[in-house]
Amino acid sequence: MSQSQLGQDDWVLSLFGKDVGCYVDVGFNDGIFLSNTYLLEKKGWYGLGIDPFPQNYTSRPRTIIYEEIVYNVSGIVVDVCINGVYTGVVSDISKHKEKIKNK
Repeated sequence: MSQSQLGQDDWVLSLFGKDVGCYVDVGFNDGIFLSNTYLLEKKGWYGLGIDPFPQNYTSRPRTIIYEEIVYNVSGIVVDVCINGVYTGVVSDISKHKEKIKNK
């Protein structure tokens, strides 16, 4: 059963069927709630989860966790916010909220 916010996991599975694969989940946040990769892992996939403040990752044995920030400019300091549903760089997060609302 999908845990993702917009059906990303179902979309990936529709493209690759039952083939086992690997993923990179940037913005891992909560490893179960609204997770784009939880269902993939349950189907046998494995991958990397990247998030500065990951949660529920101990229940994800096939995912290697990196507690890092990914941004489009290296070597700068960014503010990160977490509010339970959205996690991201403060200066960019409103763009992502609008995309989700419009879906």
